[in-house]
Amino acid sequence: MLTQYGNLKKSRSARYVRRNDTAKKTGAAVSAAKKAAEYIDLHYTEKFSLDRIAAALFLNKIYLSKCFKQATGSTLLQYHNRVRCENACELLTGTDLSVEIVSDRVGFATASHFSRVFRSFYGCSPSEYRRR
Repeated sequence: MLTQYGNLKKSRSARYVRRNDTAKKTGAAVSAAKKAAEYIDLHYTEKFSLDRIAAALFLNKIYLSKCFKQATGSTLLQYHNRVRCENACELLTGTDLSVEIVSDRVGFATASHFSRVFRSFYGCSPSEYRRR
């Protein structure tokens, strides 16, 4: 399963881990963070589960959390929500789908939760973002 991750070039996850170079990192932390980010990129529509991500990568969940935080400066959940919101932006600007449908397509359980998370990243509601 992990062999599919080696072929990703210039992926969002690789850019995200590289962008946060100021964090104190070890090779193992960077490797674990990249694999976790790549896994999230592929499974962002699923409900967030640290246990599931750690099991898929054959890592301890506490170790994985610490490695990701050390390598990127943010948590796995923050990254998961960021990926969802970035994909929502593409749907909001590229389609006429309602905010409720967009929130469902990117994996949020409710449109209100999606709007709160979206606003925390972009400073505006999904509807306002679409109008810009």
